[in-house]
Amino acid sequence: MKLLIKICLVILILPTSINAEEFSYDYIDIGIERDDLEASTRGSLYEGYFVYVSKTLSKNIHLLGSYIDSEKSDGNTLDSKYIGFGVNYPINKSTDIVVDYLHYKYKGTYKYLTSTYSSGGRVNSIEPEIRHQFTDDIELNTGLIWQNFAGRPVTYKGLSAGAIYRINNDLSLNYKIGRAKDSASNTLDWEHREFGIRYHF
Repeated sequence: MKLLIKICLVILILPTSINAEEFSYDYIDIGIERDDLEASTRGSLYEGYFVYVSKTLSKNIHLLGSYIDSEKSDGNTLDSKYIGFGVNYPINKSTDIVVDYLHYKYKGTYKYLTSTYSSGGRVNSIEPEIRHQFTDDIELNTGLIWQNFAGRPVTYKGLSAGAIYRINNDLSLNYKIGRAKDSASNTLDWEHREFGIRYHF
């Protein structure tokens, strides 16, 4: 938490004199992702791809949707999708505060000997974030992670940070990393990395 506060303060005091356009909330992200779950006795590494969509509803509200498909080296799979909405509020011409609410539905398929099992569930997620246009081509962002598994006493809490490099008016490169801990057991760490390309429409 102290680290996040420091990062937010640095972003807020960064120069705001650049000739930045307003932030766009109309885009499609496509890329690769990696989820690393580390427990005290074992770990699980999932890798796959994602598709994110954001569409503006009004000046300060946008709709969100996604599909994520990932797999372990042993053939186990984990698919998820979410729908949600976000609220954005500009602090100045270069900085926005954003709060996204996401409702995930996930399904995992697991192989054991000659049998295959499936299980799934739902997750409610709230992700406050600060977006800052550092230069005309570079955006930095940082935020909080809060994810609650519906019907289970499991909540992940952590931090995220990312950067976006604008190639031209239509395309950007996007990198993001997040790390959170299971507050119920305090023994399971989750680290997420993603890299993709963003199309602005």
